[in-house]
Amino acid sequence: MDTTDEEVALLRSEVRELRAVIESMTGAVTSNTEGGPEPADAPPRKSRRALIATGAAAAAAVVTAPALGRPAAAADGDDMRIGVNNESEAGNTRLNCTGAGALVNRNILTVTDQADSSGFPAAIGAYSQGDRVTNGLYAFASSRAAQQNTGHAIVAAALSNARSHLYMQSGGADPRSDTYVHNRGEFRSTGGNLWFCVSSGTPGVWRKLAGTATSGSVHALAPRRVYDSRFTDGPLVDGGSRVISVKDAIDVETGAINQFNLVPSGATAVMFNLAVVNTVDVGFLSVTPGTATALTAASINWFGTGQILNNGTMSTVDGSRQLKVFGGGTADFVIDITGYTL
Repeated sequence: MDTTDEEVALLRSEVRELRAVIESMTGAVTSNTEGGPEPADAPPRKSRRALIATGAAAAAAVVTAPALGRPAAAADGDDMRIGVNNESEAGNTRLNCTGAGALVNRNILTVTDQADSSGFPAAIGAYSQGDRVTNGLYAFASSRAAQQNTGHAIVAAALSNARSHLYMQSGGADPRSDTYVHNRGEFRSTGGNLWFCVSSGTPGVWRKLAGTATSGSVHALAPRRVYDSRFTDGPLVDGGSRVISVKDAIDVETGAINQFNLVPSGATAVMFNLAVVNTVDVGFLSVTPGTATALTAASINWFGTGQILNNGTMSTVDGSRQLKVFGGGTADFVIDITGYTL
């Protein structure tokens, strides 16, 4: 039968070991013949030629073993072999740590790898496919000590130059449409959306934590002014529109910038207070993202000349952290930021 590359590599390793044994044995014979008399109970000595013959016979047995059908990998009851595939028909292999005392900064099993061997090279790979074993990895912790580095079922540590702490590949459908039972505490990543199950059932109750259509986490701010038409462009007239930046904070007395990037790059939406002053007759303003081409709703309304009115609202921003304001009447307006999402 043909031998595989793994079997050839294993045979070469065993031959090298046999050569080392033969050399050590022949060296011992030479050393002993050059010394004094042997002890009375010393076993009969073998000649150098006999030792070489014995080693050659053993090497020949190793070389011919594959031809006789000896498996190169370990099976049930055998020692595990490094560098080859091992088989476990019984399906349960344990490595028990029975030593007394706590394992301080030690692991029961440590696997290290300096070579890339898959799409995701890892010290330990946990992979399941099919219907025999359907869980890739199970981690369990039942106790903790006073130290903060104890009691965690899974610890994900990464240095500053690492890519991430956890990578969840998106796949499958929205879990809310699943026909299987789900348990409270499950995470699911699908289509760039991260879901969390808050109540067990079929399919359970799910909450979206993040996703391409969500705005991100809310960052509340102490109110800061970012725009005042009285310092720059003057009143917005009926039928007009204006694109304004909301990224920098300005002084309420002068309109000069006093903090750059109050709303950071990457922000998806802003919460703000919109005020109108110097109103003329009746009208409204509509605040939209900076790229909007038309208004779809009113953000504030006034019903007379010379009014001062305020309204708290929220809107998404464009990639340059800008809003567009449409005028349904004539008035000055002021925007104070109270938070953003990122």
